[in-house]
Amino acid sequence: MGLCKLPPSIGYAVGRLLADLFSAQKNSSLVQAVRANQWVVRGKQLSSDQLDEAVRDVFRHAARCYYDFYSNLRNPDAIRSMVSLSPQVEALIESSRNGNQGAMVVGPHLSNFDLAMLAMAYQGFRAQGISPEQPPGGYVIQNQIRASTGLKITPVSPKSLQQAIDRMRKGGIAFTGVDRPVLSEKINPGFFGQTSNLPTGAIRMAVKADVPVIVVSARMNAEGKYQAKASEPIPMQKYTGRTTTIRKNTETVLEVVAKDIREAPEQWLMFYPVWATDRKEIP
Repeated sequence: MGLCKLPPSIGYAVGRLLADLFSAQKNSSLVQAVRANQWVVRGKQLSSDQLDEAVRDVFRHAARCYYDFYSNLRNPDAIRSMVSLSPQVEALIESSRNGNQGAMVVGPHLSNFDLAMLAMAYQGFRAQGISPEQPPGGYVIQNQIRASTGLKITPVSPKSLQQAIDRMRKGGIAFTGVDRPVLSEKINPGFFGQTSNLPTGAIRMAVKADVPVIVVSARMNAEGKYQAKASEPIPMQKYTGRTTTIRKNTETVLEVVAKDIREAPEQWLMFYPVWATDRKEIP
């Protein structure tokens, strides 16, 4: 956190240097995961040097996002000035307050998604968040800040999942991540054209609550500001067999996520391997 006490010009430069040093450690499990993920999302067409550059860009962007997030964590005015909300996001915020349309909101780890969620919360977004059962230390701090804005953060459990389903049935909103892999996942939906380890829990809840899914994502623009946007509501379709219903609906949502990632692959901050990619295939 010490880095975030530095002024932006110095903080960005130091973060960039640290990102370059870390991304050069090719034996690191985090670097290997990013390398494998970037190999897939960039079409498996990069040379080894190009892939090195792609990985470096991911860590540089992560350093920028972490600096912006933690240095402004307790400054609502600064967060509002750094994040612009699309009309669709503003409509989602209003819907969360009046409770007239239940929905499951899912978000990929694109750019400064956590900062975007705080900006939404400071604008009145009301929802129940489903977080990992034992979140890392940094997420504990984030969840405490989120809770102070009015968001309800609940670690995943049978009770919290049922609460989220009940909330959505009554016109409320629940939200969770969509692209962090789960090794215990049995359906293994397709993502970027190949089998992934991505979870299907959010889709299961949406199907059970009979509500649409909305993808909310963040992206940094050329001016260094963040933009939050939301997809149109994606209705959950019914297919023959529950497994088919979950798989096809999950893949429909992931197509939207994939489109967002393709627009700025260097901003996809996923540090866990999403696919069981053979390392020998990666240059």
